[in-house]
Formats: sequence, C-alpha cells, structure tokens
Amino acid sequence: MTTVNKKKVFFIASRFGCLEELLKHNSFEIIELWVLQDSALHSRLINESVPYQLFNLGDKKKILSRIAESNFDILFSNGCPFILPVSSIKKPHQLFINTHPTMLPYLKGKTGINGVLYHKMKYFGATTHFMDDGIDTGKIIAQKKAKVSPDLDIGLVYFISFQLEKDCFTHALNLLVKTNYQIRGKKQVGEGSYFNRTEDLLTIDITKHTTEEILLKIQSFGLQTQGAKCQIDNKTYLIFDAEKISNNYLLDNFLSAKPGEILLQYDAKFLLKTLNGIIKVKNYKTL
Repeated sequence: MTTVNKKKVFFIASRFGCLEELLKHNSFEIIELWVLQDSALHSRLINESVPYQLFNLGDKKKILSRIAESNFDILFSNGCPFILPVSSIKKPHQLFINTHPTMLPYLKGKTGINGVLYHKMKYFGATTHFMDDGIDTGKIIAQKKAKVSPDLDIGLVYFISFQLEKDCFTHALNLLVKTNYQIRGKKQVGEGSYFNRTEDLLTIDITKHTTEEILLKIQSFGLQTQGAKCQIDNKTYLIFDAEKISNNYLLDNFLSAKPGEILLQYDAKFLLKTLNGIIKVKNYKTL
C-alpha cells in the first residue's frame, strides 16, 4: 500500500471555492486555516465541521507572526486582504501560491472583477500564481477563462469568476502534484492593469456624466452590496439597474428638462434626465 506524503498547508482566505477543492485532494493536509471574519467563507463554515481561526483587517501582524512560526510546505491564499512580504518571510522549501479571480496580468487588485464590465473586457477568468512581493504579479501556474456575453450582469460575472477560480485552482493542484512541486510557472507578459472599486468610480455626477457613462457605472457596480451612488434632489440614491430611454416621444416631451430632474415615477421606477438623454432607473434605494 502506497503512503501519500501529504504537503502541509497554511490556508488564508475569504472565499470558499478553492478551500472546497483542496479538501477533496488527498495530497494536502491543512494544518492552519485562517478565515476573514464576516466573509463569505466565514458564513459558509459556521455550520461545517472544518476547524478554522478568524482574523480581521487589523490582524496583519498576527498573521505574519503565525506564518513565521508555522511549519508548513505551501501557503495558499484566496481572497487574502493583505499584501504579504513574501521575500522576507518565505523559507527555502516553502511555496506561496495565490488564486485571483481575473485573467492576470489584467485587473490586479482586491476588486478586479468589477473591471471586467467597466473596461468592457472581451474575456474574463481566474489565475493561480506564485506569490512575490507585488500585487498579483507572480509567475502563473494555471489560468481559466470565459467569454463576456451581452447577457452577463455583474452578479453573473462574479459567480462565473469564482467558479473559474475553483477550476483554475484544481488544475494548479494537479500540476503541482504531477511535477512533484517543481513547476516554475510562466512570467506574466505585458504591463496589464490594476482595478480598484474607488468611491470616485462608484459615484455618478449627474451634471458631468453622460448617459453612457452613467449606465457603465451602474452596470459595473450593480450588486446590492455595492451600487452606483448619485445625488438627486438632495437625496443620495444607490442605483443597481437602469437602462437608456430611446422612445422619441419621451425624449421630445422632456427635452427642456434639466439634468438630474426626476421626470416620472411609476411602479417603483423613475425616469431621470441626463446631460444627453433619459435613463429609466429600475432598481435602487435611498440612503
């Protein structure tokens, strides 16, 4: 009977997908699992029998201390909110590996998924890569991708991106085992890009942004946990869904209205005048 020499794993994460795949694999043993408090992973594990420890955004020093003290072979990261100083904490025999929910080198950073729609990407995906001291800049072990289609809203882009993370991570695990952990990865080609969901990007200025710019923001940030922020009649609105009005009668009827004016309210929707047209706001809340 062959004995499997399992690699000891230090896992730090805020999402469940990669952990789920790792738990199925008999080549790895998780010796420490650190979970971001109040994350999707935390919610998932509350009713599971998997042992874990919680950390929050202020615990970077504690995490670095545990990494230094822990006797692991591989550190896996999936949604870690910290940039780890890999070159100063990694021991010679250790591997540091991250799985990121975009096609690197594009859309590096913590909130890159929103950039898929904001930058009108043709493809999106996930990447498992070796970690270095940069932000999502290490050599690539595996990637998976999908085509952006017109029927995808930002919620579906998130869902598919996280599914692709699972597929990508599983492929990377198999490559690691197959090569006896000697795989070196491929250098990222090109400068790529970074994307962060800043307050400025989330904010609509009804006096400056065109209909197309407004709709792009709403499309890119239309999750109920996000939303595009807009000041209308001294109220703050979070807008999650809207569309352009193309009906000539409506456009002509409200031609003299000023940008920011609510033209019509009906059925929990409203028409909003923009610099160069009208949008129908279909899903929103006021703050």
